Amino acid sequence: MSIIMKNKNIYNVSVLIVCLFTSCHCKTCTDNLSEANKKVIYTNNQLVVFKNDTLGLSYDTIKVMLHKPSSSSYDCLGSSGDVEATYCSSYSEIEYSNHFYMQISQLSNKYNNEIAYYTSNIDGEIRDTVQFNYKNTIYKAIHYYYQVDSLGSYLWNYYKQNKFDSTFVINDYYYTVDKSIMLLQYTKIFKDGKRRVYRLQ
Repeated sequence: MSIIMKNKNIYNVSVLIVCLFTSCHCKTCTDNLSEANKKVIYTNNQLVVFKNDTLGLSYDTIKVMLHKPSSSSYDCLGSSGDVEATYCSSYSEIEYSNHFYMQISQLSNKYNNEIAYYTSNIDGEIRDTVQFNYKNTIYKAIHYYYQVDSLGSYLWNYYKQNKFDSTFVINDYYYTVDKSIMLLQYTKIFKDGKRRVYRLQ
């Protein structure tokens, strides 16, 4: 048995002994993240197909990392409210090979364990709520983009700094978290200024 496991067992026994002689009221985390994870319709390393009317199909790989809050009891000895407020946060992640990233976050007790969705945090991004028609169904979607994406812009420099493909950048992401979590469309911008829209198939 490892030292870490021994220490954990000692702690659990200590808590149990204290609880036998005191008024112990252990708490467990509310798990809203598992329900939000059900919106993720892909599996880890799955290929997703997008299509441009001129250039044809593009295959993007998705990394899916699903988590949930700890199921262990906490605050058995009655910590302060300020400490308890920081408990029970967790997050899941989705990352496409086209550099679209989303974090599905369960916030801490302080924020009532609400679910929030975060995309890549690059300076200058803009998000607008739009209606998006995908396969004859209207989705409430987010248009996530940068106002300037011409050669030499911050977005191009960001790609260069991170050693991404130097022949294009990607902008104008449309995604939904309404019924399912899906990236619906994105645009490749090439060095000569040509823009190619890719839509989920």
